[in-house]
Amino acid sequence: MFKEFAIAPAYHTAGNFPDPFWRKYIHPSGWLYYRHERDRVLTTVNITDPDEFRTLQRRHRDAGDVFDFPSDGRFTPYLGAFNSDWEITVDHTGYRWIDHAHAFAGEIDQTLTSFLDSVIRFEGKADEALEMRERYWAFLQSHPCHHFLPAHAERHVEDVLTWCLADQTLFATSTASFTREQAQQLLDILKSLPEPNTRPVEENMRSYAICLRIWYTSAIARTIAADRMSLRYGQPEARIFRELEKHSEITQFSDPAFNGLGFAIFFAVSFVLFFGIPASCLRQIMDVNRRRFSGGGVNETRWRSFLQSRLKDWSDSNLLATVLIAATVAFIAVPGIDDASRSLTLLSALLSIGSVLTGQYLSRTHQPQITSTAQTGALYFRNVGSSRLLAILLSLPIILISWSFIAFVIAFVVYSFRGNDGSSTPAALPRSTALIVTITTGGLTCLLLIIVLVFWGAWDVMRRQPSSSTWPSYRLRETNVSNLPQFPIWWSQPNQLFIPTPADPRLFVPQTQAVLPGNNGEPVIGGAYMPSALSARVYVPAAPAAV
Repeated sequence: MFKEFAIAPAYHTAGNFPDPFWRKYIHPSGWLYYRHERDRVLTTVNITDPDEFRTLQRRHRDAGDVFDFPSDGRFTPYLGAFNSDWEITVDHTGYRWIDHAHAFAGEIDQTLTSFLDSVIRFEGKADEALEMRERYWAFLQSHPCHHFLPAHAERHVEDVLTWCLADQTLFATSTASFTREQAQQLLDILKSLPEPNTRPVEENMRSYAICLRIWYTSAIARTIAADRMSLRYGQPEARIFRELEKHSEITQFSDPAFNGLGFAIFFAVSFVLFFGIPASCLRQIMDVNRRRFSGGGVNETRWRSFLQSRLKDWSDSNLLATVLIAATVAFIAVPGIDDASRSLTLLSALLSIGSVLTGQYLSRTHQPQITSTAQTGALYFRNVGSSRLLAILLSLPIILISWSFIAFVIAFVVYSFRGNDGSSTPAALPRSTALIVTITTGGLTCLLLIIVLVFWGAWDVMRRQPSSSTWPSYRLRETNVSNLPQFPIWWSQPNQLFIPTPADPRLFVPQTQAVLPGNNGEPVIGGAYMPSALSARVYVPAAPAAV
């Protein structure tokens, strides 16, 4: 049945369907997908192109018995649903089983026997089958025009949004999937969706209303399922995960991740030469980038807050630097200023200029990402590499302006003791002044080049991609929590202190506030579902990365 489309020869002209059973569907975002009504096969491949379709047929023609229902007696009770409620999506990269009867979806190229085993194992336990359920909602979000929602799906979404709204209202430290404003807005939109029966059949207005309702409900349901996966919903660790996530700051200088000679040198340089600014920035980076924990990831809320704090710091340092540049220029213009004061003032001016240039470049490269997703944050940290180098580079504008102020203050002190040199006529500057200016200018140029090189591909999705392009992106891994910094977690009783111990089998995966669904669906590229703002709120990389 499912493989008939690949076996049957298809000779058709461009722009036409291979056979009369194919139907074209238009997603609310405007892109197309196709369904074979007899064989229940879906694809995003352009089947009206004969070459594309023949390539698709060849890809799945040799599937053999993969698409045939297994003869194992354990699966016999599911044969009826298989023949009526199952579908399969195919493209040039593989296939995926869809079970509408249980609202489950398989992994890419998962065999039918394996998927049936999963269906049997999780039947009646939907809360434990969150990965299959999340994949199903992702499928329905991407293909909302040919099938109805599962029973009570809208009511379930409405109930969860209501709980999120109540939880956000009652508890300041709530870890609900959506903020209060988002939950309220999503509820309002859900209740305002058009009733299909009120739309005329003409011009497909009724079918569009149905499609829109399915897409919207599926988008929210997918976010809910992904969020529950990240917080271990319905499992013994759920309460620990919820309490742990309330702590936005977990990184202390006693953190085991800071052990090692490299970090010792970093902290020594940071506190001796850089006023501890990179060390503070490193703590913020590690609070956002929790990939050092097995099962950890990047939290979207903390990621965006981190970008906002960096942009504010750079804006403030640029403002101070421009004021200081004006002050140094005025001070240099003092008649007869001594050589030492002049050299220090020129050094201060150059450091201020360096602060402005680095701050402007960093702001320009980070500002467009202020509303980016957690996946973007994970890519950013992976692409940049060393967290210590990143902390120093992000702190450079503040470090330079700090040294600029110190040089300017010293110039004032020196001038107050030495006064002017008594010369009222211009004279050639001493060699020491030229040397200071040359060295400082060269050093600042090197710093700017380093910044440009490090951040050149920081936002490039294709540079050292942290995981496969196929969904899901949520993979929880076993780990020991003995490496987790021991910090108190307060429960509802203020006098009860809980500290996680190695008995807790898994570390938490950070959860964050979701963004509102966009005005389009999940893009499908070559059959691989690319995570969007909905699915990448908490990004869990394929493997923990070294700091």
